[in-house]
Amino acid sequence: MNTPAPSRRAVIRTAAWTAPAVIVAGNTPAFAASGTTSTAACAPMYYSLDWGTSDYTTTAGSLVPTTNSITSSSSSGTVTVSPTGVAATTATKIRMTVNSSFTGRTRGLNVSNFRNMTLSHSYGGSSDVGGTGKVGLTLMQRLSNSTSNGRNSRQTLTITFEKPVKNLSFTITDIDAYNPNPSYQYTDAVLVTGNQPNATGGAGVAVLPDRFTHDTTTNHGTQGSGTAASPLTSRNNGRSGTAVDTNSRGGNVIVHFPTDTEVKTVTVEFWNNRSGSVTSNGQQAIFLTDFTFTRDGIC
Repeated sequence: MNTPAPSRRAVIRTAAWTAPAVIVAGNTPAFAASGTTSTAACAPMYYSLDWGTSDYTTTAGSLVPTTNSITSSSSSGTVTVSPTGVAATTATKIRMTVNSSFTGRTRGLNVSNFRNMTLSHSYGGSSDVGGTGKVGLTLMQRLSNSTSNGRNSRQTLTITFEKPVKNLSFTITDIDAYNPNPSYQYTDAVLVTGNQPNATGGAGVAVLPDRFTHDTTTNHGTQGSGTAASPLTSRNNGRSGTAVDTNSRGGNVIVHFPTDTEVKTVTVEFWNNRSGSVTSNGQQAIFLTDFTFTRDGIC
């Protein structure tokens, strides 16, 4: 049977109709046939806390009131950390809350240059804790009498992140000992633990630091695994009567939490590891600085 050839006008109409179909087919994603979708991973946001330029604020009335005085009352403060290289918005900023409490005979202390739960430079103290060139959060304490009973008397600092963070690390400085012959004053001991977030955003299962970077560059240095059985302490027991200067690296340890593990809270316990009589009621101090962490990007 003979089929009439289409007219030139009909060919043009057909071409005009079918061309868009070719274009649409060319732009169809490869995964459309399987019915799946994909989203590119969001780049993580990076955070670094500089106490010296931060908005750190303590709760009114919670600090040790006057110079050379002590308190057993809890103290607290807040600081906001903004991401690096990303716009600081309500969604990207993270608020850290720090809360200090006391067990047994340990008391928060206010001396001439350092005051518990304040920044190290606030009262004429150091802007260079542990040789880091940075300001630190001060934990300054002593006992209520001249007898130390180890970890039974301690200060506990709880750090709570408004939103869970990952890849957390920070530096504790000035972990040392001062025990001039023939007496003893203090042997710093520090424990560090943490918690992952639970289903409702609070503190959940425990997470421990997975490594510590100890100072090995000085005659002092640090040691230990940050547990009750093996607290962070000085490698030098201080019997020579020497202690680490506030701006010396000799008492530094960097605390690292596991990579890509969410952390909601961190607990730092600080006590005098001596047992028995101590001079100056065991007056001692450490500083926390160089907090860095990440958070998943916002898609």
